[in-house]
Amino acid sequence: TNCLLRIVDIDLAECIDASRLQYIPTTFIPDNLREQEADVIFLAPFKALAQGIEREVMIYVLIEHQSTPRWEIGFRMFFYMAQIWDRQRRGWLDEKVPETQWRFCPILPVLFYTGKASWKAPLTITALMDLPEPLERFIPQHDTLFLNLKTTDPEKLVAEGHPFGWVLRVIQKEYADKEEFVESLKEAVFNLDKLPEEERNQWAKLMYYLVLLILHRRDAEEQPSLLSVVSETVKDHQRREEVSKM
Repeated sequence: TNCLLRIVDIDLAECIDASRLQYIPTTFIPDNLREQEADVIFLAPFKALAQGIEREVMIYVLIEHQSTPRWEIGFRMFFYMAQIWDRQRRGWLDEKVPETQWRFCPILPVLFYTGKASWKAPLTITALMDLPEPLERFIPQHDTLFLNLKTTDPEKLVAEGHPFGWVLRVIQKEYADKEEFVESLKEAVFNLDKLPEEERNQWAKLMYYLVLLILHRRDAEEQPSLLSVVSETVKDHQRREEVSKM
């Protein structure tokens, strides 16, 4: 999440203490859309640098797996955000918190699009309405940070040196010809291998994702050789054995 934020808005990311991110294990995606969308939510300290004030902010990442844009995305994002606030409200009711003490947490919405088609769909609710100007002020409005992975400069993905950036570069090439894909795969595995032993859990998760990407995105006849590329690029013997188990 911090890697995504730094790619789309580095100034905003600087205000968030990534070391204190708290994962919230819930989803607001209905069952019929889970093959097309995924979401992840974090609670994080947010410090307004100019004022020196620290507050909490929710970071809501909506991941669009579909190959084509969704024109209703502005509404869907607002709908999911409203459910997050309603979850807070119900928690206060259960805990019998006085209404005068209720403070809804601001939400930072991020749309992460991995599809191939150009995204021209609007990110607002108002774009889906034929509104006369006097009525526009009655419609909820919010900004949405947007990352179109396929059109982002590959160098920007790894500029911060975050290991997830190298995985994103592989996703960019998920449907490329084999030579291009292998090149990006080798770069990713090589750079992930630099993670120190104390970050082995992060290394394992990212490597496992690359294995799954090969098995779900590449042709069956390519898969054995691509998995061999992964294993052979890993230098540490124990890590190589772990990749084989994956």
